[in-house]
Amino acid sequence: MSGVENDRSTLWKKAREDKHDNIPDPKVTEKAKLIDELQKQVSEGSLTVFGSNDVLTMALGLEHLGRVRGVGAGISTRQYFNLPRQQKIKFADQLKESVRDVLREETLKMEARSREETLRMEARTKQLVEAESENLLN
Repeated sequence: MSGVENDRSTLWKKAREDKHDNIPDPKVTEKAKLIDELQKQVSEGSLTVFGSNDVLTMALGLEHLGRVRGVGAGISTRQYFNLPRQQKIKFADQLKESVRDVLREETLKMEARSREETLRMEARTKQLVEAESENLLN
């Protein structure tokens, strides 16, 4: 096992091997092969892992609440992956933020319409001035 990083997926595979480094269960063998492929992709750089989205999670699926596979008893996902607590957002704050977003969008639309109208008015004024100056010259 030298040269292999001792991460959760490696420990998970080792826990399922017998004395002769064989995995007796064919379903577990398939998962072990998938883990090996994913580890190879990570080492090549074609796959990135971050936090709780690691090789073992990709191979076996999401962690169950309250426990982490491959690290022993009593370790929670928050402890192992060092995840911050989720912040509770009040409904009123969400509503205020969505109203602000809508108002920003409407303000931008109104400003764009105002600029277009100003350009049209300037062009029309220029046409009228040119027409009036031609009339005076004639």
